[in-house]
Amino acid sequence: MANSENRTGFHHWAHRVTIISLMVVHTGLVAWASWRYSPTQDEIGHLAAGLGVWKFQDFSLYRVNPPLVRTIAAAPLLFVDHEEDWSEYHPGATIRQEFDLGQRLFVANGTNSLWMLSLARWSCLPLTLIGLLICWQWGREIAGEPAGLVAASFWCFSPNIIGHGALITSDIAGASCGLLAAWQFSRWLERPSWRHAFLAGLSLGLALLSKLSWVVFFPIWPMLWVSSRVLTQSPRDLKKEVLQFILIMGTGINLLNLGYLFDGTGTPIGELGFYSTPLVGQKLLPGENLPQNRFRATIFENIPSPFPREFLLGLDAQKSDFEWGATNYFLGETKVADGWLLYYVTGLFLKVPLVLWVLFAWNLRSGLNDSALRKKQARLLPLIVPAVAILTLASLQPNLNSHIRYVYPVLPCLFLVAALGTAKWFRFTLFCLALFSISSLSVYPYSLSYFNYSIGGPSHGHKYLIDSNLDWGQDMIAVREWIAENPDSQPVRIKWRGFLPLEVLGIDAELAKTGEDRSGTLILSLHELQRLDSGFQKFQRERPIGRVGYSFNIYHVNSNNRSRNSTAESKINEN
Repeated sequence: MANSENRTGFHHWAHRVTIISLMVVHTGLVAWASWRYSPTQDEIGHLAAGLGVWKFQDFSLYRVNPPLVRTIAAAPLLFVDHEEDWSEYHPGATIRQEFDLGQRLFVANGTNSLWMLSLARWSCLPLTLIGLLICWQWGREIAGEPAGLVAASFWCFSPNIIGHGALITSDIAGASCGLLAAWQFSRWLERPSWRHAFLAGLSLGLALLSKLSWVVFFPIWPMLWVSSRVLTQSPRDLKKEVLQFILIMGTGINLLNLGYLFDGTGTPIGELGFYSTPLVGQKLLPGENLPQNRFRATIFENIPSPFPREFLLGLDAQKSDFEWGATNYFLGETKVADGWLLYYVTGLFLKVPLVLWVLFAWNLRSGLNDSALRKKQARLLPLIVPAVAILTLASLQPNLNSHIRYVYPVLPCLFLVAALGTAKWFRFTLFCLALFSISSLSVYPYSLSYFNYSIGGPSHGHKYLIDSNLDWGQDMIAVREWIAENPDSQPVRIKWRGFLPLEVLGIDAELAKTGEDRSGTLILSLHELQRLDSGFQKFQRERPIGRVGYSFNIYHVNSNNRSRNSTAESKINEN
């Protein structure tokens, strides 16, 4: 008996050491990537919008995302000396101001803005650790401690989690908070209580404050609750559960309103101005058309909104963005305001290490014949159903096919389902986890540009996807280092995916212009290389002399604007 207790105590201690180690490793990986990444395209807008919340209590800046992440990100700047430029700030403007304000913020602070951004990124580290901890806790509740540790390890070493978790955008924070909400709701479904209902409500509010996509919880949670009651054989108190479900929704909505400081809560529906087709009846372009409202002069006009004004306007703006679309690139093809039904499904497949898909499919297939495993998988439905709904809704909006990160709520589903069979296939699962980690770390710290080896790895990613899937302007610090290590490369011209002057990044070079014939070194963004309207497509026929990360090619250009063939290799990341 004593030996058994000793073994149990040792295993408990070893499991705790393992999960703490995973947290430390993940923090280190994300923190270092945060330091290495230059400002990405959206981050400058997020940081300015976060400061706008603290300074003006203005939630309209970057309204297409709720305020939680940007507010946390901007908090360290309250304690750091920095300059601000709000000369072009216009409260209540219908056009998006955050990118211009962000550019002014970074220009005002010069190279010091890179330190400011690192502080902002590091302040968001707890948000990605939430996802790791919930993967561990939910996995161990369903399938035991080893399964929880495997799921947490997938989160820890995922190139997608590391790459985007290093930024102050809301994608990974949203995945974490949505995972937390789904877990707490599942606990209430399995063991209804007032405590579980209150915690589920708090988690719902956090999810809604992190990512607009989680509005799918509102229609899905009632359906899951009704289905749970129908399928449950044990007697349950219907009246008590109804009241608890009301508590969940009420707590979530109230926390959402608190996050917006109740700004515009209770505004009559008819007083709001919208641009998207569902709320207007036609497409309207912000800045060129006056907002409208299809509920005016109807019986719904005077109904007070239970949600903050900017939350509703953010949903409307997001839908409008999807309707108007963008120039989209996929598998070597470009479309304007049009896209592909399988963009997100295919993109996910390419961006996730292959071995995880193998293990996920293995567990899913085994669940068809193994009732015990199938029951474990069913306990994940509060996460799987909303994630699949987000993937489906995104796929049905093909006008904006630019960012696979929109469907990252699917990732924790993959991690948990793949981990559920750990006890049954322990060695096979650990083998897959090891390959997963090696595949991810082989490209670190360029994790944002990760592509799996079904297409030959990230060196070939630009042939399939661009934008934030490959090149979001994150590798400019590595570009700066390459220029410093190659002084003979001058004069250097750069074409990159970003808004900031190169001086802000401490880079001694010029911005490349379309059609220039000057000799020298051209450092060309692979996003710009693939775009039809960039004017740099001719370099697709040229051989680069090297690369920086997986997002820039380097060319030597002579006077007739031809790139000289060379076997020279870049000193930066030739893996």
